[in-house]
Amino acid sequence: MTDHSAAPGKTKSSSTSSNLHPDISKDSDKETLYQEVLALREKNEQLEQTISWMHDLIWKLTRQLHIT
Repeated sequence: MTDHSAAPGKTKSSSTSSNLHPDISKDSDKETLYQEVLALREKNEQLEQTISWMHDLIWKLTRQLHIT
């Protein structure tokens, strides 16, 4: 029998249950996200260094073209 106070198509017990799998803790999710943020920050730093290198190289080559 369906409880009419629950969301349409759900029983009252399923509407109040957690969406997390029992084997996954919130701390584990936080740690995973933290590690992903660290990896993204490291990748961002590498990309910023590459952009800086490219910028410097473009200006170096531009100056060389104007000198010769």
